[in-house]
Amino acid sequence: MATPQPHLSGDLRLALSVLYSLPTASDFSIQKPTSKEAHDYLMQFQCRNVRRKLSSKLKSLKNKTESSAGINILQSLEAGDVGSSWLACLGLLASHRTSTNQQIEVNYAEALFAAQTMVHRLRRVKLSEAIDLEFESPQSLPPNHEMIVDMYLQWSSTLNSTFLEVINKYHPQSSDEEAIKGELTVLSLTTILYCQTLSCNQDFSSIRPLLSTIASALAVTTARLRYTSASIPSEAPNTQPIVKMIINTLTMVHQVVSSTSGANPAHAAHAHSTVLFMCMSAIPDAILAGGDSGGGAYGRMSMDPRCFTAVTTEVRTQGLSQVWDSFMEMSSPSGDQLILFLEMCESWAKYVPLPKEFVRRSVVLIKQSFIELAISQPSQHQVAAGRAALQYWIAIMEGGSWTVEEVLASSLIQKYENSQQPNKKKQSSKSKKRQKETLEERTSQNQYVLAQNEVHHRSEMACEVTMQTWNAFRPLLTRELSTFSDVNDEVQGDGPVGGIIACANACLPYLVRQPIQNSELLQLFVSISDAVNEICSSAARSVRGFAAESLYMLHDIVMTVGFPTDNANGYSLQNVIVDHFYKCCMNLASQCGYPGDYFKDLRENNEEELEMERNDVRDVLRCVSGHSSSGKNQSNPSGTRVAFCVLVKLLEACAQPIMEVGTEGKQLFPESALHAFSALARPLHTVALHYHSSNSAEVDRPLSMALEIMCIAGRCIIQAFGQSHNPNLLPLSRIYSLATASLSPAFSSLGTTKQHEAGVVQALEACYQASVLSLVHLPELSSPSTLRSSRFDVRGAMRSPGGEDHVGILALMRLTTESLTLTSTLLRAIPLMVTDLCCLYQQLKQMEKERGKGVLHGKGVLPKSRRILLGVICHLELSSEGQAGASAVLEDLFKSSVLDIANVGNVQQAQLTPATFFDICGNVFDLAAFSKNMIHSLYDFNADDSESPLNRCLSLLSHAGVAGFNAIADPNSFSREYVIEWNRLRAALFVLMRSSGMPDLPHTVTDLVKTNIVTECIAVLHQCKMGPRSGSAVFNDEVISDEVVPAGLMLQVLGEILETADTASVPMGSLTNTIRILYDSRSTVLQVVVSDCPCPIEKGSFCDPRPTIAETWFLAMNKLLKPLIAQGFFQSAGRDNDLCKALQQMLVESCVSIIILLLYPSISKTQNKRANDAGMSFDGAQTLAMMEFLHLYFSLGPSMLQLVAIELLGNVPVDLTSVQHLGTDPNLAGISIIGAGLFRAAQGGLPPWAVECIPSVYSSFFTALNRDPATFAQVFNMAIHIRLGNQNFGGVQASQLLGGKYFQSMGDKSKQTFISQATELATKNNPKGWLRLKALIKKACGGKKKDTDFKQKPAFTRWDALDRI
Repeated sequence: MATPQPHLSGDLRLALSVLYSLPTASDFSIQKPTSKEAHDYLMQFQCRNVRRKLSSKLKSLKNKTESSAGINILQSLEAGDVGSSWLACLGLLASHRTSTNQQIEVNYAEALFAAQTMVHRLRRVKLSEAIDLEFESPQSLPPNHEMIVDMYLQWSSTLNSTFLEVINKYHPQSSDEEAIKGELTVLSLTTILYCQTLSCNQDFSSIRPLLSTIASALAVTTARLRYTSASIPSEAPNTQPIVKMIINTLTMVHQVVSSTSGANPAHAAHAHSTVLFMCMSAIPDAILAGGDSGGGAYGRMSMDPRCFTAVTTEVRTQGLSQVWDSFMEMSSPSGDQLILFLEMCESWAKYVPLPKEFVRRSVVLIKQSFIELAISQPSQHQVAAGRAALQYWIAIMEGGSWTVEEVLASSLIQKYENSQQPNKKKQSSKSKKRQKETLEERTSQNQYVLAQNEVHHRSEMACEVTMQTWNAFRPLLTRELSTFSDVNDEVQGDGPVGGIIACANACLPYLVRQPIQNSELLQLFVSISDAVNEICSSAARSVRGFAAESLYMLHDIVMTVGFPTDNANGYSLQNVIVDHFYKCCMNLASQCGYPGDYFKDLRENNEEELEMERNDVRDVLRCVSGHSSSGKNQSNPSGTRVAFCVLVKLLEACAQPIMEVGTEGKQLFPESALHAFSALARPLHTVALHYHSSNSAEVDRPLSMALEIMCIAGRCIIQAFGQSHNPNLLPLSRIYSLATASLSPAFSSLGTTKQHEAGVVQALEACYQASVLSLVHLPELSSPSTLRSSRFDVRGAMRSPGGEDHVGILALMRLTTESLTLTSTLLRAIPLMVTDLCCLYQQLKQMEKERGKGVLHGKGVLPKSRRILLGVICHLELSSEGQAGASAVLEDLFKSSVLDIANVGNVQQAQLTPATFFDICGNVFDLAAFSKNMIHSLYDFNADDSESPLNRCLSLLSHAGVAGFNAIADPNSFSREYVIEWNRLRAALFVLMRSSGMPDLPHTVTDLVKTNIVTECIAVLHQCKMGPRSGSAVFNDEVISDEVVPAGLMLQVLGEILETADTASVPMGSLTNTIRILYDSRSTVLQVVVSDCPCPIEKGSFCDPRPTIAETWFLAMNKLLKPLIAQGFFQSAGRDNDLCKALQQMLVESCVSIIILLLYPSISKTQNKRANDAGMSFDGAQTLAMMEFLHLYFSLGPSMLQLVAIELLGNVPVDLTSVQHLGTDPNLAGISIIGAGLFRAAQGGLPPWAVECIPSVYSSFFTALNRDPATFAQVFNMAIHIRLGNQNFGGVQASQLLGGKYFQSMGDKSKQTFISQATELATKNNPKGWLRLKALIKKACGGKKKDTDFKQKPAFTRWDALDRI
């Protein structure tokens, strides 16, 4: 007779066999599923929660009937609800390796999945839901305690005889469902774990992951049993401490099995101790870590925070002592038991402060294991024990580097990851802020003091362990470092290299914080420092990469903690710290230099790993020589002294090889010296500022040294330009220009001091000449750029790493724009500078012409770099008040560009070819590079003089700027090259127009801007009429798109003009041209915004420009609204004028457009299901702009809200009879459409990230309702009930609720409860209340939308790179 199996066992095993390619049992007669079907089934199997599903159904029925009388919820069970996930998993685990029934032989992968599923369920939900035995054969809910015990006994007899023996010993202490299920689970899991261990002989390692997973499930179960929401602040009745509960249960199981199975006593005792080690190892990882054991969001336990705090407090304060007491009765571990013991110690050391006695006894085992591992040919067991000891050692060190915040968070907050390993994923700033706020709320003064004590204890234990084991550990580090001979060798962070960095992180800050009383502790600092220095000088880049973290940590401590410069015994801690920083930095800097033949082939890409390391090394040098890695200003005198001493020593080391060139006549100096020096620019600026106020003689030395380095290095480079080609000149010239740019603030500070005035002038002369020569002789690109496919470009690029401009230009720009003082000093030092730069500009432009169209490499610089130079010249001429001698040249250059555009021909008959567009585009970009005063002269002409070059120029730009839009209606008449070159002209016009505000746009350019906006919008509407599957010659990924040149360029210009005017407090009346353009184009723009063409998603369809147009429009409206609100514009007297009416109408129509858009979505979760929704996608930055607009608009007050209500009633065909019983005021009916739209947004109409804006929107909405709770409640009520008329509108079907489907099934009582709760929260009118209102609305509107395919929160479109098209 076949042995009965759990109901879900067959489907579960079939899905596992498909997914993991396992042998299929013979009784599986149904058709095999596909891999995807199997995967989906297993995901559903792990997460299914029939108990909660039925509870939700019951709640829904109560809402509808307003009563629960007579409801039998089990009648709602569906076919897929029958069967217990828990029992199916328990059956697989109990049958693995221990079943004598060949029919149900279980594969290891099946058992492991079952164990993982148990852990997942136990961590996600409470015990009564995770252990769903009652659904195997549903009879009643909730099940009584006799039913639960009977089911366990029934299935125990089927699955495993030993299991049955243990369960028979169980006697429940209460009738509580959670307690009975939890206690039976503890017994069953302990029995399975023991039996599995007992059954394995030589293959323990092969099933260890399974055993560890079962142990994790056991730990989580005991944690849930120990503390419940009902028992807090005390433990649950009839429970033992978590550790003792597991130990005592295991002891009982061991006794039962030993007495009934006839197992070998020695074998059983070994199994008992093995299981004990594994269970104790699992406790901290399963309860305190949260990240590695599955279940819940981010692997965290879904548990009452009060229970979690109680559980972690018990485990952290009592757990290890209880573990230690149990092992004190055992003999000293050896063999495999030693490895398990060390692994258990590591597990606890990761999360819990180790008692001194525990450390002192276990450190002997660590030291012995290190010694055995260090011998020439250790055995396999010695290697395993040594590695386990090393992991334990590292865990102690990592624990020693914990901060007070980390200690508090470990017990008060469930964190995703507690690992302190180097190079871990960093926590986001937003997450840090939330965690900090939570800690402040939950932390008492006593807890804070205890955390401080724990930090001290952890560091003290780390130092003690280091001192005890150093002589045994050091040979391991030396041996590992000797294995790295190549720069690309890889190192693992869990070896001696990672260990010494963890040791440095723990011990060095501790030794700085504590006064060093003897030479032994100082020697420990020196020993660790020497080891870290070896890391920094390693040939392998991955090894060196470990050092930065320890240097940053120590620097932060040094800068924040005061320490004595000399102790009683004469040992100088300051000197030791300075030497440590200095040696580490110089070793890192010397190891990251370019290899000798690196610049042999300039066409090769830069080595990404090398360039990233060089960036990292510069950051380290900049930090330890003065700048805090945390970005905070530190004022600790001893820390400042250390940073200054480090800076001086680094400068001396950098100066030596550079000075030798000047004295010995060598041609060029090592690039690594100048590279290290360039990183010190920011600390030097800090010193220069200090010198400026103090005139300290000591501070004078590093400043004089820096100026001398720049003079000598510059002269060497200048001299090298006149000699034969040297491949090392390019990197030296490049880094010298970067150093010039970085040192500009220091030059500016020192230029006003008499002591350094001459040195600054000499340095500026060298910097200027070197920059000019690099522009003439070193092309920006020696070969085609690869920045589109690589991160750091070709090696022959005179650019900063990953940058896009010639560094010689950047150096000149920084020198001339840093400050008026520095500009004045430059002009005095180099009288003919501006004239020379004009000649240089013309020379570079000639090189550009010689390269030919489209060729950007080989000689000269790119157009953008040349235009930056033009801006530098304009700035110098303005700074000299026209005395620099460049005015005439600049005027000629400006007129030349204007004439080149004007001479294209008659506007209507002009031959606009790709070549013509290319030339016009270049000239427009050139015009935009001039100063604003010169750009403004472009618009100063008589509009009636049609022959004026300026008039012809602007007329042609107006016509050419929109010419390409004709390709939408007639794509065959325009070549791809034509459209692309026209698109470049669009970008050029944008760059020119954004520099044209004075602050308002000139009246002579308003037609150009308006024509551009309206023509673009008409083109978009034409494209939309062709349908969402239509292609486009214009709106595609290569032309008008967010990645190339976005739509809405001129709207962005208007928005920037409004923002600039607001910053300068320009009154609205002075922006009439800008406002007039917005007003005149509003109808066309808003037609585009509310266009009902579905979002194109198919491959080959057009790239939708509507989101970007909507984004730019509403951002412009927001920039208009902010000053209007601040000035109380619409509330002020005398505002009944044309400007006020125009603003009012424009804002009202914009608001109406947003509400209409909110009614478009069908509230579907996936893009495919939303494919036929009317209108553009909301999954973009335009939604952020729209939500901000609603917040700002509602802040204008009740009168503006009523205007929108009136417009909405005229645009949305609602059935007013649906809300007549709630009120007859038509204004409130119109306002309820707004409320319904916001409800629809929360139900899935908007992406989840957009719904987070709801608090601010409702806050200002309440303001617009005069902060009247009664009106607010009435609007909410009407918004829930208002329906559409007898025709469809957007995503709302005729006669359906405007607010969405979730209100359709909500009972009247639930609606009233919802409205009253919302009104109560609104009445509070505070940030917390609005946040709670958001949560309330989301709950009423279907809860969190987890299964949507919306993207993450977007950033606004970037516009800064369009001058490089």
